[in-house]
Amino acid sequence: MLSGWHEHHENALAAVDGIDRLPAHVLLESSSVLTRLPGGLARPLPEVVAALRMSFGGPLLTLPGPKHQALLEALAEAGLAGGAVYDGLIAATAHHHRARLLTLDRRAIPIYRALGVDVIRLTD
Repeated sequence: MLSGWHEHHENALAAVDGIDRLPAHVLLESSSVLTRLPGGLARPLPEVVAALRMSFGGPLLTLPGPKHQALLEALAEAGLAGGAVYDGLIAATAHHHRARLLTLDRRAIPIYRALGVDVIRLTD
């Protein structure tokens, strides 16, 4: 268990039960975050890799290369920039694969919706 200390861990764990695939960017970002947590909570990368593989061992969802330019144009048209670009990548990847996104990130929901993604906000 990588983040059993987190206040939303149980709800998130229940929500992803039976889900075995992730957008590739989510896999990398999750690994980045989990290995740099403050206060002694950071986990070693090999442990994170093994846990994510065990939990989400299905095929990674990726956005085909040619779709990246269209994504940037859509983000620019929507007035989005900065960190929203990465949220846009996650959204476009999910949309391409007709996948639903589950998130606790309230800030990202308008970005996901602006790009036409089916998103569910996990709550307490």
